[in-house]
Amino acid sequence: MRVALLLTLGLAACSPSLSPLYRDYEVHATPAGAAADVPSRLRAALAEAGWTEVPADAPNVLSTAPRQVSNTGLYRVEVSVDLAPVGERFVRVFFHPWRYSLTGGRSKLPYLTGGVRRAVLPALTAALERQGFVVLGTPRERDREETGNG
Repeated sequence: MRVALLLTLGLAACSPSLSPLYRDYEVHATPAGAAADVPSRLRAALAEAGWTEVPADAPNVLSTAPRQVSNTGLYRVEVSVDLAPVGERFVRVFFHPWRYSLTGGRSKLPYLTGGVRRAVLPALTAALERQGFVVLGTPRERDREETGNG
């Protein structure tokens, strides 16, 4: 019985921390010196965090060019970002991480790995906060906060 419990705990500790490919932000009051409209504030945050805006597929979305966030020699990971205002109160930031292998193949990562999160989120979240956007996190993180678990 103890062996099974230790094995289960060991496997759980080795499993990746799954994180969805988006983050939600709430629109708060416009900070002093910032533009009043949400798209202008989003553009300013993207520029501050070092992202390059490119034409988006949808008229209400801001998209960025891919940016390399890691290179292990065997593969590299590039991420692009889409920012989508949801009404006047929220913004959803979608992350598109792709792994390019040395052999020429590519695959989309199904979740944000720890390395991608560390490479992308801190600077982008800080820039968005300076423009008056407050991170709400993922639904799982919000559920933990509401219930007091975790």
